[in-house]
Amino acid sequence: MNCGSMVHCGSTGTARAGRAAVVGGVLAMVLAMGAATGAAGLTLADVNPLFFPSGGANTGFDATAVAAAGKPVAFDITPESTFLSVETGAFDTGGNCLAVVAADFTVCQDLQRPVDQNPQERGSDPTPSDPFIGTSLWTFVNTSDITFDQPVALLFTNVDVVSTNPLTGAPYPDIQTGLDADLFEIARQTVGSDEFLFGAVNVGILAPEASVTLPVRYIVNGPLPFGPDLVPPEGPDLVTPPILMLGVVVPEPGTALLVGAGLLAVATGRRRRCARGA
Repeated sequence: MNCGSMVHCGSTGTARAGRAAVVGGVLAMVLAMGAATGAAGLTLADVNPLFFPSGGANTGFDATAVAAAGKPVAFDITPESTFLSVETGAFDTGGNCLAVVAADFTVCQDLQRPVDQNPQERGSDPTPSDPFIGTSLWTFVNTSDITFDQPVALLFTNVDVVSTNPLTGAPYPDIQTGLDADLFEIARQTVGSDEFLFGAVNVGILAPEASVTLPVRYIVNGPLPFGPDLVPPEGPDLVTPPILMLGVVVPEPGTALLVGAGLLAVATGRRRRCARGA
């Protein structure tokens, strides 16, 4: 995978905390056609889209796009920062996020249905003026055996358009994909003269096996692919974009900024414990 000049690059894998090679998880979801669209969901006027660059390189968001979305930098990733591996899990029948025991954090996604807006349900392709909009609840579980001294942020680095997608059997199409910037903050990594800006959600300080659930919202300006082997009774499923992620321990100054922004997650309220054994 092409990481440009980034030192720390995310892709599917199982690196543990503290290693120099950083590995990220990929999270995607399926959406059943025929029962997908809400009658009065969010529209383009209700969201603040921040789109990933095309090509899939794990270099985060473009600085011009970040400025246009009105997002300042919340914290800096330093050479001393500890990076964490993130892998995708799945909920069991009891609603527990099954732990990927080789990863520091496991993430499970619960796409909210009906979705806010799905032009493909109406027979049209999503466009910049009429995008797909869907809100998902992501459960982040500490599947390491460590309670980290500082809060942990999960970083969004791009969409995986290189790897073979297990839900479609082919690489995900390089369609314009964004997230609602009102639901995350910006982390900056500087490598030499290069600056990289990532979306960041702060999951707080979680004890081993503790979890927190936070919303993430997709905005997609192109047709979502169908899963060829995913054909429930109501019709074939659409596959949401696979978001590349990695984790980082937030340095102390960044913690203060995120608290001030009201974005420091607290592991209370809606919460699922992980079930070991995935």
